[in-house]
Amino acid sequence: MKLTKLVLAITAITALTAFAGVSAASAAQYKSSSSPVNLTGSQASKQVWTVDGQSASCTEATFTKNGLATPANEVLGVVPSYSSCTTFGFGGGSVNMGTCTYNFDTPNAGLTANSDIACGSNTGGNGTIESGNGPIILIMMVFGGECVVQIASQKDKGTLTFVNNSPVTGDILVKAAFSGLTAVKTVDNGFCPLSGTGTVNNVTYSGEFGVTGPAGVNLEVG
Repeated sequence: MKLTKLVLAITAITALTAFAGVSAASAAQYKSSSSPVNLTGSQASKQVWTVDGQSASCTEATFTKNGLATPANEVLGVVPSYSSCTTFGFGGGSVNMGTCTYNFDTPNAGLTANSDIACGSNTGGNGTIESGNGPIILIMMVFGGECVVQIASQKDKGTLTFVNNSPVTGDILVKAAFSGLTAVKTVDNGFCPLSGTGTVNNVTYSGEFGVTGPAGVNLEVG
């Protein structure tokens, strides 16, 4: 009986050790050939938000993260900026990020990672608007019409896919896809094509951008 228990104990320890090894192997990191590193991203495809089936799209976007110590398990506080936007069918609109940034969570061996929207001190909320935490604001304003949509902190609503060495050596292509975002439609007047004011939970965001470092610095997720 004692021998049987010993064999079972050894088997359990071996299994746990193997599982831990698999778990460790399944994680990847954000790496650079020089650390710390300043990262810059520029869009590789149109950035599109969708609310009530209506889109707010921007043809110019930048993403920055300065002073990242690598290798890193996650990248917090990626600062986006959007311009040249057409919101809900009308040009001249805006996507204002307020205090909101993106968090890139730990990537797996398949080079995908979850992503959060983090606004102000609220880094993982449920989509409610909190005072002082400057939500993302999508605005359409034309003569006789106005739309305003606010999106606050939300955790694990995005999926990031990374492609190394694209488009040139040292660059990383990031493909972002967010779904099930909670948003508050605060204004729906005149020509605004949204379906009234109130809270919705099916907002999406998608876009691609290439990330580079300073000249001569190579970047990799792996």
